[in-house]
Amino acid sequence: MKTRAVNPLKFRQAGVKLVDIKANTNGGSRAGLQRLRFQLGGGLLVAIVLPYLLVWFFQGQRTLSLYDMQALVGGAFGLFFGVWLFRGLTSFPGVEASSNIISSFGMSFAVVAAGFLIGRYEYSRLLLLSTFMLSLFWFYLLMFVGQKRSRQRIGVIPIGPVAPLFTIDHID
Repeated sequence: MKTRAVNPLKFRQAGVKLVDIKANTNGGSRAGLQRLRFQLGGGLLVAIVLPYLLVWFFQGQRTLSLYDMQALVGGAFGLFFGVWLFRGLTSFPGVEASSNIISSFGMSFAVVAAGFLIGRYEYSRLLLLSTFMLSLFWFYLLMFVGQKRSRQRIGVIPIGPVAPLFTIDHID
């Protein structure tokens, strides 16, 4: 089948705004939220450092116990493994990010908990659970903020009355 090149001059004369489909459709602010360094850096601050500071503040100790440190290291491993799974699953076209957050992080923290149980390591269950919950919170927050700030970019074919389409908010 032979394809025909489209003459953009005909569309411009008809008053149609042409959109480059290959352009970045994520929007500038959303692209920053999807960077690995932002996801991991914020995840480490929210899910690992914040529980560490809370335990340090409420226990009044200068150093954490071995159980607390093992839970925080396991939580960091669960966070890294969860981010790797999450980014691997959401790279496929048509995959909704919100459906993969709980499954990715649930699976990664289940592997960590199974490793602790099989290895018979003592760990702080409260810290491991808090790192899991805060990891979920961080990634759902990133997803909701990213969806709120993103702008849809659509292409318009000049058939019928297309002028009202250009007045819709949050669509380029």
